[in-house]
Amino acid sequence: GDSTWYDDAIQQVIHFNKYLYDPGIKLYKHAWFSQSGETSPVFWCRANGWIAWAIAEALLWLPKDYPGYDKVMDVFKVHMESLAGYQDKAGLWHQVLDHPETYLETSGSAMYVLAIARGVNHGWLDMKFAEIASRGWQGIAKRITSDGVVSGICRGTPIGYSVEFYNNRETFDND
Repeated sequence: GDSTWYDDAIQQVIHFNKYLYDPGIKLYKHAWFSQSGETSPVFWCRANGWIAWAIAEALLWLPKDYPGYDKVMDVFKVHMESLAGYQDKAGLWHQVLDHPETYLETSGSAMYVLAIARGVNHGWLDMKFAEIASRGWQGIAKRITSDGVVSGICRGTPIGYSVEFYNNRETFDND
């Protein structure tokens, strides 16, 4: 109930948008460099996943009548709408979202499914998103073995400067 934390959460979302968001493609870059004021050049799957998850988490806790809630909700909806357009027919999303030649990545896809399903379950998103979440879950489930091993997860990734850098990142089970 401490409004300091609500204000901080709202400011974090506003800063994601200010520094990482590309209004043309409606996705987030992997990083922003404070010294140059520039962003990294790539729309990395997992970076967008962390943002999707964080905003969905903030929406759970922010009071609906709190100043800034509507801005956070708008940011969430625009991001989910954009992500929906990048979902592969396999149900997952690519390592570099706007480059379908890159591999399908499990962990970022899982974060999108969480955010989208939460959005549907809480009435933040239209029911058309339920199918997107379901397709996503089906794609993820195919990457989980009967003994619980999850495959197709990009290894920890520093900031890269090319699509090739991200596409060449190894994947490790359960990473």
